[in-house]
Amino acid sequence: MDQYIKKYLSILDKHNKGIAKLDDWQIFEILSAIEMKQILWKDLPPWFGTKHNLPHMKDYGIDLISLDYKSSSQVKKYGANSSIKWTDFAKFWTYAKENIKSNKMFLITTNEAKISKMIDNKFINENKVILKRFDYNELLRKYNNKYKKEEKEEKLNIELRYYLLDCYKTICKSKDKNMYFQLPCGTGKSYIIMYTIQQNLGNGKFLIIVPWKDLAYQMFDLCEKMDISVCLIGDGYTEIDDECDVIISVINSMKHIPKDMKFKYIFIDEAHHIESTYSLYGKEIMKLNTNKYLNFSATFKFEKKLHYNMPFDEAVEKGFISDYVLDIQYLTEGDKMKAMVDMIKKNMDWSPMFIYFSNTEKCIKFNKMLVENGIKSHYLIGKSTEDMRKKINQLIKNGELVVLCLCGVYNEGISFDNLNTVVFGDKRHSDLNRIQIIMRACRKHPEKPFFRIVIPTSEDELGEKEIKKLIKSFTVLDKRLEKLKSGNTVLRVNVNRNSETNEEAVLLYNKVYNSYGKLMNIKDDISHKLSNKKNTYKCDACPKEYKKKISLTNHKNRNECDKYNKLQFKCSQCNKRYSLKKTLLKHIKEKHGISKKCKEVKCKEVKCPLCNKSFSSQGNVNRHLKKKQCINYKY
Repeated sequence: MDQYIKKYLSILDKHNKGIAKLDDWQIFEILSAIEMKQILWKDLPPWFGTKHNLPHMKDYGIDLISLDYKSSSQVKKYGANSSIKWTDFAKFWTYAKENIKSNKMFLITTNEAKISKMIDNKFINENKVILKRFDYNELLRKYNNKYKKEEKEEKLNIELRYYLLDCYKTICKSKDKNMYFQLPCGTGKSYIIMYTIQQNLGNGKFLIIVPWKDLAYQMFDLCEKMDISVCLIGDGYTEIDDECDVIISVINSMKHIPKDMKFKYIFIDEAHHIESTYSLYGKEIMKLNTNKYLNFSATFKFEKKLHYNMPFDEAVEKGFISDYVLDIQYLTEGDKMKAMVDMIKKNMDWSPMFIYFSNTEKCIKFNKMLVENGIKSHYLIGKSTEDMRKKINQLIKNGELVVLCLCGVYNEGISFDNLNTVVFGDKRHSDLNRIQIIMRACRKHPEKPFFRIVIPTSEDELGEKEIKKLIKSFTVLDKRLEKLKSGNTVLRVNVNRNSETNEEAVLLYNKVYNSYGKLMNIKDDISHKLSNKKNTYKCDACPKEYKKKISLTNHKNRNECDKYNKLQFKCSQCNKRYSLKKTLLKHIKEKHGISKKCKEVKCKEVKCPLCNKSFSSQGNVNRHLKKKQCINYKY
């Protein structure tokens, strides 16, 4: 519970400083959660739905719930002119009592709010529900300025976890010269390197090769905290201090390392960058003189003998890294970037968050839109200066930045313990790149019960096949997602309909999949919801519907109705259409296992426009007219 309390106090602190502004009702919910020692419904752990066999994770009026799930609360910040109605309360009561099976239920509101007589007489007076009235301003005074940021100790003490010791034993015992270690980000690959060096000081020199200077400086700081003598090659530094035990080199600066220098071990961090046999850097590393090459990565690209492999789900279950929630935000067509800004404004408690783009212009433009909407945001791109990066890194660590828009940077090799959310502003076609990005947020933090992966997607992008393909790509990282295929797990769904307009992209769905989520008829569900939208333009010649009038006009100009009308034979089982009867019969037999004779298959009737005689196809109507069989046709 302490982790959640720290998180909520941190959110209040950001709100008070103007970093992430929230509405009063959101603040009241957070204050009530702290006071009642409960958590917000949306902060439930990812496995909650599966454990309690819930049909979905929509809150149905449950705003707060205890971590033992025995008590739940509905929170209403109403004024003197507002009344809590039975219709609002009924959903909470039913779901909390029947689905969650809460032993205690609380109705939390302000001192001045009114309550309907039915709730008062049937539930509060009969002690079925406990009424709690709080003074909003008094709670604010009580919990404001309670947030205290934990200061990290400067002295580095490495925790001797079992996998660190296992890796070190493997390094000592193995006779292989090339060794490979795969562990998720946040488990401490750097600590394995530091511990190995520490245990072998005095037995020779060590070389650590990293792909970027940011990572080089991180390693340099670790060495200094452990009192290990170290020098840096790269970022303008070219001189090697012969007295140093450790040399840290950026990969493109290895030319400054003498080929005759002997190393006990060479450590290659983020080693997937040199996996390919065509890698020039990989060939240069192999020319260096060492007893062993020790390769570390969270995501090796190619199959190989792994001397140690820790699966992501094992690291989560053992508590070494944070668990996650996969959050797919569904948007309509239109201005997707504007809709994403609205999404962020409504979810400021996701901060700090990284939003990744594949286009520099889009990254800068989106940051500008956020700033114009009063959101504390900044951006980093490949050309950003080192001073700018350091400044922004400090803002993130201090919790003074809500959003950081990124393009071409921070895909890997750097992580922030307090990062709560990663957002895919653009589609990512590489499974490896997706995994590297989400691992930026998997480190443990006292104020982070789990992290969130957000994927905003439009109507055209989101379909059952696309979602399954996306989820499948994450199974490379998290084998627990294989349970999606079994159909025995739970889908977390929140439907958030913000607008009826069809002119702008709006957030229609907030489909949240936890790491044990289930995909259930997504396409059908979306089609059903979209069919209820207003202001659609229907074609009078076929069933097609469009959100914009111009789309309907284009449809008619392309003669698409004629193509549709030629598909006159309709399957009674799945509504598919075919132009030929024999093709339909073949479909029915192969797909549905039903054998039918031609006479049993009915087609739509097409009438002659002059004499109203019915025919089985438009072709027959044309032949009827061509052969001068129509009595009303003037030949």
